[in-house]
Amino acid sequence: MLASITNWGKGKWRILTRANGSRRLSWFALLLAFALDIYVLNLLVDGMKNAQDTVNQPFSGVSRECASASMELLAANTTERASKITQAWFNAREHREQFSDYGRRLVPICVKIGERWVSAVSDSKLLALAQQHHQQLQQTDKIKSDIDRLKSTYSDALLEKIARQKRSDSILPVEASEIKATVTEMQAALAELQRQTAATEQAILQLPLIAAYFRYLQTLPLANEFDKADKRFERQAFWYPFKMLGAQAAFILPLLAIAIAWNARVIKKQQDIRILISSHIVLVCALPILIRLLEFIRELLPYGLLEWLLDQLNQWQLGFVWYYVLIAACIAGGLLLIFIAQHTLFSTARLRLFRLRKAQCQACGEKLLKRDQGWCEICGASQAAPCRQCGQPRRLLAFHCGHCGTPV
Repeated sequence: MLASITNWGKGKWRILTRANGSRRLSWFALLLAFALDIYVLNLLVDGMKNAQDTVNQPFSGVSRECASASMELLAANTTERASKITQAWFNAREHREQFSDYGRRLVPICVKIGERWVSAVSDSKLLALAQQHHQQLQQTDKIKSDIDRLKSTYSDALLEKIARQKRSDSILPVEASEIKATVTEMQAALAELQRQTAATEQAILQLPLIAAYFRYLQTLPLANEFDKADKRFERQAFWYPFKMLGAQAAFILPLLAIAIAWNARVIKKQQDIRILISSHIVLVCALPILIRLLEFIRELLPYGLLEWLLDQLNQWQLGFVWYYVLIAACIAGGLLLIFIAQHTLFSTARLRLFRLRKAQCQACGEKLLKRDQGWCEICGASQAAPCRQCGQPRRLLAFHCGHCGTPV
């Protein structure tokens, strides 16, 4: 198997690096040919990416904004609801743009929710309450931060008091008793501010448009519609790799088919330069297909299984084994491609017919000086043998004797 692959590789390399049968290309011509291969390969990769973009990515029809303004809002408590509404008021324009960006991709229920939500948070009566609530939250955070800082200082002051340290030697600005009194005052102020914040939150939720919006949400079959959207998203996610592969195949397979047909035609007509060019094109078109098939197989593997396997290897400190698996998969894919090509495009019968027409050596493929010579000047392989019917010399590559027509 390895010997046949090696011989096949040498034969294909000879086709890619020689013209007129035996004349080897110059280094400049060879570098130019492979540079063009790389350029065409980049164009093919870009074309496959553009073909991939023609397939829409999976989308459930329920955007993050729709879920936040419906299910999550109903599940939130009073404080969280008021905070979401206040934040939405400051970002009303952004919310409107986000809902409009998805357009027709949203499910109908999300379109209606988006219209009602933007209308509710854009209420002019919400202006003063939203600003007041925002300021109260900022003040609450500041007071809590100050209390935490003073409590930390209070602990240090107590340690100084226990150690009976003189006031003149203290690094703290005030004594423990003064810190305690300040903390008590701030806690009272915090409690009052939290009471005012709760009143503001109730006022926000009792606004006519806001209250009407919550009543509207309670009438909607949110759980049922979102469950349908999730199932639809799962179906789209399942078929997405197949659609993407189909779009890319629709782009590159016609090019490969044209290249193969052209290669077969020029081989039949014995046009050496065109054989060289078409062989390069076939190779360049086949490489992206092989790489894409390997990626497709990787995409089909269960992600949970792959993640579990990688975690187990990392726990055993055998993460490098994964790279061995990837290398083995690439080699196996390459061998499979070679096997398929060897038994289809470059079969033994086609290679025999090609060398017979081109008067090439049946062993090394070099051009023979004469069609009827008995031995190859390059490798020394025999080229003829006596016919079993007439005894005249016939070429070993021939399918029939050239003198009596007896089949080999």
